[in-house]
Amino acid sequence: MQSRLASVARLRKTVSPSALNLCLRSSATAALVALVPMASQAQDGASARGLSITPLLSLGQSFTDNRDLRSVGKEWDAVTLISPGVRVVSRTGRVQGTLDYSLAAQVHAQGGVGTEVQNSLSAAFSAEAIENRAFVDVRASIAQQSISAFGVQAVQGSSPVANRTEVATVSVSPFIRGNIAGVADVEARASHSITHSRSNESPDSTASSVSLRASGRVGAIGWSADASEQTSDYDRGRRTTTGRLGGGLNFSPHPEVRMSARLGRENNDVLSSQRAQSTTWGVSLDWTPTERTQVLTQLDHRYFGNSHSITFQHRFPRSIWRFTDSRDATNGAAGTSGQSGFTVYDLVFAQFASLEPDPTRRDVLVRNYLAFNGFNANAGLGGGFLSSAVSLLSRQDVSVSLQGLRTTVLLSAFRTETRRLDQLVTGVSDDLTRTNLVRQMGYNMSVGYRLTPTASANLSLVRLKTLNSGLLTGNDQRTFNASFSDQLSLRTFLSLSLRHVSFDSATQPYTENGISATLSLRF
Repeated sequence: MQSRLASVARLRKTVSPSALNLCLRSSATAALVALVPMASQAQDGASARGLSITPLLSLGQSFTDNRDLRSVGKEWDAVTLISPGVRVVSRTGRVQGTLDYSLAAQVHAQGGVGTEVQNSLSAAFSAEAIENRAFVDVRASIAQQSISAFGVQAVQGSSPVANRTEVATVSVSPFIRGNIAGVADVEARASHSITHSRSNESPDSTASSVSLRASGRVGAIGWSADASEQTSDYDRGRRTTTGRLGGGLNFSPHPEVRMSARLGRENNDVLSSQRAQSTTWGVSLDWTPTERTQVLTQLDHRYFGNSHSITFQHRFPRSIWRFTDSRDATNGAAGTSGQSGFTVYDLVFAQFASLEPDPTRRDVLVRNYLAFNGFNANAGLGGGFLSSAVSLLSRQDVSVSLQGLRTTVLLSAFRTETRRLDQLVTGVSDDLTRTNLVRQMGYNMSVGYRLTPTASANLSLVRLKTLNSGLLTGNDQRTFNASFSDQLSLRTFLSLSLRHVSFDSATQPYTENGISATLSLRF
């Protein structure tokens, strides 16, 4: 596979684009390789400019047979979509990163709804303020999120429902790095994030942290010392602070293995109104037997009990397998609890590491590949709900990506358990004030098939289930989607989709069917 890609790269420099396209189409591996010259050409142009700004426009029309997601008295609706957007990519200089933003106006034909405006944003930039010394990381996102895991779960194209809101988060993290007398590497970092929700039922929140870390190494033995303080503040909740001070040793008996142990003290006011101190300790093992395999394990004893983080990932030439298991405190930095940030994009990005080692070039390759095969780059499993206090989250995820000559299969499943750690919070109403445990699980099975060099078909089945908890009854949502996408020209794309949604609930069950067509333009 890799030798074939190397040959394609050499051919691209010596033959005309039309001849190269002919060779690619006749290749048995065209399903994956055909995107390499497209991505490389786009990257070459962007690298010459340093900054790439691409205006976008999507025009769509959809129809639904149950606009209000009712079990009886269904009403149809036609929804017209007008969505301008922009994609910004910076790959050279001291500022690097990407920004994807769109403003979607959904015009409903039926009265009483009117026009609904939604924002969508995914941005991540890193700036080098002082060469090799001072840096700034900036992250921002805007997305739709369920307020309650036990409420009605909405679908795209339906009328606005009370259980859905728009959540925006922005974080800024400046930090400096340096070395003291060639003995110790030092990093000082500060971070501040703001989360805002459109819904009055979910309060806004801020999270801040400062940290100082020093590390060094003598032969196979390394050492580290760190101090940090984190503050979470909810508008209608409570302000809590957690401070940590500790040190550790690490040992690398082999280049593939790294073992470490930590010991420290921790103080916080999460479990009580007064700051309490406790001793913390932990061990970890990082094992990388090959460049395709990674095993990371971390176990810690914290103020709330034991926490852990386990990651296993292995890449084959045409597949990637990933498993994660974690248990830790969370302040709902993204306005949610129980939602994972691991998306379809992240999975394929990791899989293409051997195909394109350079992260910036790989970003273009992955996005082109997913768009060409009809996959949503930001799709992922997570469920989640809005939280207003520090919580304890346990989560397991398994993801698999398989690639054939024309077929791509993406499989993922998750399970979460969320409990409230801060029992003193008052004046708010969320899922964890009504029950002491929220459990969710689900899976996503997607299959993409390339019909022609420019067209593909996609089938997906997504399930999201919330289990009963106390007096709160759970729900079970299944969504089936079939879509077709085609690249009409260099900058014009057409997609058609059909969906069926079945939502089982003791309070408001429903079924919904929809059809949509979208024309996307890149300028």
